Amino acid sequence: MNFFGRLVLLCAAICAVLNLSGCRGCSDQAKAPDKFYTPLPQTPKTDVIQIIRESPQGRLDLSRLSQLVSTPDFDIEGGERGKKDGTPLYWAARTNNPEAVVLLMQKGADIHRADPVGDTPLTVAVARGHGKVAMTLLAAGAKANHPNDNGRTALHAAAAQGSLELAKALVDHGADINCQDKRGMTPLFTAANSGQIEMVEWLIEHNADPNKAAIDGMRPIRVAFLTGHNEIVQLLRSKGAKATAADFERPRERP
Repeated sequence: MNFFGRLVLLCAAICAVLNLSGCRGCSDQAKAPDKFYTPLPQTPKTDVIQIIRESPQGRLDLSRLSQLVSTPDFDIEGGERGKKDGTPLYWAARTNNPEAVVLLMQKGADIHRADPVGDTPLTVAVARGHGKVAMTLLAAGAKANHPNDNGRTALHAAAAQGSLELAKALVDHGADINCQDKRGMTPLFTAANSGQIEMVEWLIEHNADPNKAAIDGMRPIRVAFLTGHNEIVQLLRSKGAKATAADFERPRERP
């Protein structure tokens, strides 16, 4: 309570003790709006996207969500808000709410609808390590090879995270192990860059090409060297990665 609110209460208490009635000051203050108080903005009770965004796993009211998405005029893709910020299904995947993901799919949500940068619910679930959500989406037919605006796929994300379970599931559902992003980098690049040695070994064992170069000519072994992952450098060489003296040169510092 602010200063003026406390003042009104004090005045009322004094009036009560003195048995005064009709105190103009009390009544005027009680009726006057408190111009020094600004109420905090509240999330509209029908803003499904915001409700999901603010409700991490285990805290989402599924019965309320089911009621909202079942109304006749509800747009399951979130309308203009969905186009701008991502659909309700995208946010359910991003916030790790597998029950909400199932509910929204049952209501007809498009599992392939991407956010403004091209990430689908599957991509964002894998990138954030939400395994149960990712598996649910894959079982429902999510495209494992969908690229975002940078050409990155869910397998690039799994490789960077070092998630062997998700990488295996993606490959089992048709992910291209040598898919390239717009810079020409494969999941092997992202694994090498992140120091995920077990992932590097698994990818090569499943036919990832250690000599597939990016658009600028860089290869995974060069990336591993530049990022200081010497064990991965040795692993790549043992698996047939080609290397020249230039691959082990440090970049020249600009004067």
